[in-house]
Parts: sequence; C-alpha cells; structure tokens
Amino acid sequence: FFLWCCFFRKKIFLFFLFCLLCVPTVFAQSQNSLSALNGKTIVIDPGHGGSDSGAVGPSGVLEKNVTLAVALKVKSILNDAGAIVILTRSSDRDVSNIKNAADAQELQARVDVGNQNQADAFLSIHANSFSSQAAHGTATYYYSGSPMGTILAADLQDELVRAEGLTARGQIGRGGPRGCGR
Repeated sequence: FFLWCCFFRKKIFLFFLFCLLCVPTVFAQSQNSLSALNGKTIVIDPGHGGSDSGAVGPSGVLEKNVTLAVALKVKSILNDAGAIVILTRSSDRDVSNIKNAADAQELQARVDVGNQNQADAFLSIHANSFSSQAAHGTATYYYSGSPMGTILAADLQDELVRAEGLTARGQIGRGGPRGCGR
C-alpha cells in the first residue's frame, strides 16, 4: 500500500527534535508489534532531496536534510525489528535518473522503488512548514485506495499524538500517483 506521512511544524528544527525523541516510542511499543515486522519489506521515502530542498526553516534548515536524518533513524529501528527496509534515497540526490525531471516524474520514480521491491508498506516522510500559527501538530496522509494504508495511517497518527501530545490534524486520504496501492 501507499502511505504519506506528513508532519506539520512551524519550525522544522522542532520537528527534527520531535522525531528523534518520538520515533523510537512509536515503533517500540511492544515486542509483539515489532515481531510482526519481521521479514516485511518497507520502503521509506525521505521527502525531497537533490534539486528539491522542500521547506526551508527560519534558521535555514532544509526539509530534505531533516527527512533524510529521520528516515535513517526509522530504517535502523525497523531493521532491528527484522524488517527489510529500502530507502528511495540514502543521500542528498534526486531519485529519478532523468535530468531536470518534472515533479510528476520524480514522484513516479519514488513509487517505482516501492513497486519494484514489492513493498508491504511505503512511508514518505515530510516536515512541512507553514507561516500560519494554526498549522501545527501532525497529520498522516495515506493512499485512499488502500484499506491497509487507512489502518496504518490511523494507527501511526494515534501513536504520534499519544506519544508526544501533539495536536491531531487527522488522517487524510488522497489518490496516489500511477502504480500506487494494493
């Protein structure tokens, strides 16, 4: 299935600290839940990268760097639980091999990584930044055509809110790029 996981923060740096503190809590609730990951293939997409910086925080921190750091931490946790984890990128680069790729081509290249590896789950991590004070908390986006994606998004959203007391912005179902979903 396809899942977008987006976290909303006014300051990306605060988001980064949140993830470093919260991610182990979210994925380490019990041995039973971790053992369920054994042998599962999970593709993690650190949002943006290469020519696309994503959001830029007040101090100049780039979303692409934050998402990569978080993805590497999540990869380590999931690997320790026995999951087979594949990153769409493990360095600051574009995923598509097409020079000056359009946004749709870059997004499709990320989806292709999941499909080529027959992923059981696809997680795309983002650290959005907004100028509005009303935009704070965490939101989880998922591919609306995936019943399992809906369940995973709800569980992930609930755990992020519970673990850190963040404002719940909800689970938001969206259509995905061509080739998404199971």
